[in-house]
Amino acid sequence: MSSEAIKSTVKVCMFDQYGTVVDMQGGLVAIAAPFLRAKGWTGNPNSFVTWWRRTHYENSMIDALLHREHTPYREIGHRAVAHVMDPDCLAFSPDGRLLASSGADGGVKLWDTALKEVKTLSVSPLMAKGLKAWSLEMPNPEAMLPQTPLGLRMLEWLGSFNTGNVYLMSGFAKDRFAKTALARKSAEDRAIEDFKLYQESGELELGGVETFSDNEINVFAQSSRTKEWKSIKLQVEEAEPHAVTSIELRRIAGPPKPAAQ
Repeated sequence: MSSEAIKSTVKVCMFDQYGTVVDMQGGLVAIAAPFLRAKGWTGNPNSFVTWWRRTHYENSMIDALLHREHTPYREIGHRAVAHVMDPDCLAFSPDGRLLASSGADGGVKLWDTALKEVKTLSVSPLMAKGLKAWSLEMPNPEAMLPQTPLGLRMLEWLGSFNTGNVYLMSGFAKDRFAKTALARKSAEDRAIEDFKLYQESGELELGGVETFSDNEINVFAQSSRTKEWKSIKLQVEEAEPHAVTSIELRRIAGPPKPAAQ
């Protein structure tokens, strides 16, 4: 339909930023995707736009609560783009004086209690994505897991699970599970199962690796909410890209005892 035809037939046009009338998310993704590609960014444009809109919403709420003038849209855009998180992860230092935020590009920013940035660190993207899983006072899962495709898959699963975000859980299942596994159970069903488990247990804090081979790894982790221990078995295909074939969790009495020397 031409612009003239639209002008002659449409009498009232209304929209809102939450997408109930107009698909704002889809429209922004369509605009942002080529821009991000031109900049050399290989992340998910949909996640980028989600964080952009979330930043706008949060800043609007903060402005209202503090009874201050509305933050300019250009400034909100700068804030959203400056530290894109995919997924967005936060963790406090043990004394509560510092907040760490991580981004998919491997950047970790430290903030003081006034939310003033005090330092920027550069770590691996996997560590950044798993930040919420281990927090600042916990051991780093990336250092505990074997530096193999199998260890990587376990780290990615823990990272998605510990966000508590069913959409990120579904994204992991779609991207990492083998087609044969998804034929038995869809990515959405797997994500719903993980989300229900997260509601019961909260984040899973990795305790260590029990055993691993070329295509199977067994680790043990503790629920941050119930303090119960769980054994997690993850299996992958031997051929690249080492897609996940199964993930099984079961309750155990406690962390395995070290093997006798």
